[in-house]
Amino acid sequence: MREMSEEMRNKMAGLLPVNSDFIVKFTPKEYDDIDADFRPIFSLKPWNAGQLKVLASIGNDETKAINMIASQITNIENLYNLSSGEVIDYSVNPKEVTLSIPKKILLSILGELTRISGI
Repeated sequence: MREMSEEMRNKMAGLLPVNSDFIVKFTPKEYDDIDADFRPIFSLKPWNAGQLKVLASIGNDETKAINMIASQITNIENLYNLSSGEVIDYSVNPKEVTLSIPKKILLSILGELTRISGI
């Protein structure tokens, strides 16, 4: 049996069935011009069927949408606080960290979540 690389698994996300523990590492395209040492890496899990139903009913409720996005981020590596220059420890307060991420980055994450969830 051929072993699938992480890169290939990421490309195939949303096209094949997955288990509930499936995680994709994602760096939004907005960071493409930033040195690799400073690019954050978001670990994302696809939405399940129940979450997709909730997502469809959100409408224009921005707070609920942000909470839905945040619920699918399992980790963030290499996320810097621009003021202090220090790496932010996502595990200390995941919700607060997620709420501090600029909305344009959250929109990019929403696009990736949509893709890997097969929507």
